[in-house]
Amino acid sequence: MICLATISEEARIFASLCDAALLAQAYREPGAVDAAMGVQPVFWRLLPGAVRPTDVIPGEEALKDWRSIMSEGIHIGVLVSSKGTKLQAVIDACETGLINGRVTFVCSDNPDANALTRASQHGIPAFVVDYTELRQRYRLEPQAIQLPADCDFDHIMTRQKVFDASPENLVFRLKMRVMAEEQMLRQMAPHPLDLLVLAGFVRKLSPYFIEKINYGSTVPRIMNLHATICPAFPGIDGYGQTFRYGCKVAGCTVHFVDYGVDTGPIIDQDAFKIEPDDTIDSVKKKGMKLECSIYPKCIGLFAENRLKLRENETRRIVVDILHRGEPDRSISVPLGFPKPKN
Repeated sequence: MICLATISEEARIFASLCDAALLAQAYREPGAVDAAMGVQPVFWRLLPGAVRPTDVIPGEEALKDWRSIMSEGIHIGVLVSSKGTKLQAVIDACETGLINGRVTFVCSDNPDANALTRASQHGIPAFVVDYTELRQRYRLEPQAIQLPADCDFDHIMTRQKVFDASPENLVFRLKMRVMAEEQMLRQMAPHPLDLLVLAGFVRKLSPYFIEKINYGSTVPRIMNLHATICPAFPGIDGYGQTFRYGCKVAGCTVHFVDYGVDTGPIIDQDAFKIEPDDTIDSVKKKGMKLECSIYPKCIGLFAENRLKLRENETRRIVVDILHRGEPDRSISVPLGFPKPKN
């Protein structure tokens, strides 16, 4: 096990962020974090397949990575599918200092997404994983599908909550999803990552991908924005669903991603009134303006380590926003540490 006494400079950095004694105990005794913090196990109930930080033995390189994060802010990856309006809001917030971090890569499932152009204009690495092409390639030869060696498909079938299809089609769709995600993970691997942001990304994520991204973290590391006031109207076309239902108020929700569809712990929400003369287009325009404000705000809170998970009296996992400077005793290992396995 690593000894904090042998890495004095890194130990001093960690001591300023959390209880150094507890951190040392966590490295010596598997499960010590859970026992010491009490509230900490809520994350493992949210994503029971995730690997706990005490299952990972960090080395000096990982500690140096965290020191780098503290000096330059968090590293943000963004998944997109179309225009990239929310991506632009995140980039702008990083460049103006609203978010203490930078966008390190942009990935799209759509080769024609305008968001890729936006990334290029800011010198951000961008790449494409074409889900449609992959599905077409294997539809005629499903026997040729080869899942990643580290994929436990039975586990994925048990955990997944996003597909509602016939058993035969479900297996094929999930396998295709995992293969696309494995390609995405390989292209993401060279780029530093502390938080993955879904900015209009239309593909549902499998437990395989979610657990890879959350590997070793004490809080979820995938954030999404849904165009309704959750838990209303999950899935696509949130503003359209809201408008057609006759709601008097519309809004959006920023949440962490779990295994379901727009069901993860809510970070923040905002709303606006639907006026009698509003149309679907005007509602969407109002909603987008709201999204471009609330999303950077929530990413900024993550970068400042001000998001705290807890379990409420109904056993729902909720997120509290800490005041600036308020210590979060439920997070004993800094965000983004240690990094997922390749």
